[in-house]
Order: sequence, then C-alpha cells, then structure tokens
Amino acid sequence: MRKELGVGVIGLGMGRDLLYLNRDPNTRFEVRGLCGANAEKAARIAAQNGIGFSTPDYRELVRRDDIHVAAVFSPDHLHGEHCLAALHAGKHVVVTKPMVDKLSEAVAIT
Repeated sequence: MRKELGVGVIGLGMGRDLLYLNRDPNTRFEVRGLCGANAEKAARIAAQNGIGFSTPDYRELVRRDDIHVAAVFSPDHLHGEHCLAALHAGKHVVVTKPMVDKLSEAVAIT
C-alpha cells in the first residue's frame, strides 16, 4: 500500500508508539516528522527510524506540506496550543486525552 498520508508527531513520549506506522505495509500513513522539546533526542529518534525531519518547534512541523495529520502527544497543558496551530495550518489532528485542559481552548477548537 502506498504511504500517501504524512503524519507529524508532536511529543516523543507516548508519541513514539506511532513509529510502527512506517513498518506497517497495510497502512497509508507514514510518520514524516517528529517534534520534541529536546532537539537532540528528536533528531536521534528520527535518524534511528529513517525519518528525515525533526524539530523542537511544533510550528515548523505543522507548516510542512508533506504533513497531513498532526498527532499531538505533548503534555496535557500544551494540547490546545498544538491542536489549534495544526488546525490553523490546515492539518487533521489526532490528540491524546484530555483534548485540552481549558474550556476556552475547547471552544476555540470547535
């Protein structure tokens, strides 16, 4: 199956679980970018998994044309900021729970 949908992962704790997508021949998804607070760690994980882009800045990740889905695994208090940036950049968003920790962010997302 052709890997035509690019995923950008924000948060490299639980977010590393999505790296299996690149080894799964039965999915159209491919992790194409990683974002973590520690730039060296993000670069190391990207290199170990054949991912050509890593950054400590989520805004760089969501601006990329080859990223179609932002997978938000960052700390809970950052979910709103990361989801809104991705949505404003025209990306689909998958986020761990809780979606946000402020009602105002939930309203802004809807």
